[in-house]
Amino acid sequence: MAGGPHSATDTTKINDGQWHHVIAVISYESQIITFYVDGKPTSTTTMQMVPNDGGATLQVGQNPYTPYGDYFTGTIDEVQLYSRALTASEANTVYLLSGGL
Repeated sequence: MAGGPHSATDTTKINDGQWHHVIAVISYESQIITFYVDGKPTSTTTMQMVPNDGGATLQVGQNPYTPYGDYFTGTIDEVQLYSRALTASEANTVYLLSGGL
């Protein structure tokens, strides 16, 4: 986990210049986030989640929380949100349906 109590970072390092399919499955009930890269689970971490107070925002690829301020330096395409946490099988199916091999 990096960037404060309300953020999470996958521990997998990808720096091969290729496109990768990344999924973050967030379970509000268990406060656990599981990351998947190219259909395979890569890391799991906990993240403190609180009810939305009307001022919270979802940010993908950046962490504006000072002093962290980390930004993703690649390209992000086709962000999808679901109303529930996906199972491992569903995460793999989403990867396969997106053109994954």
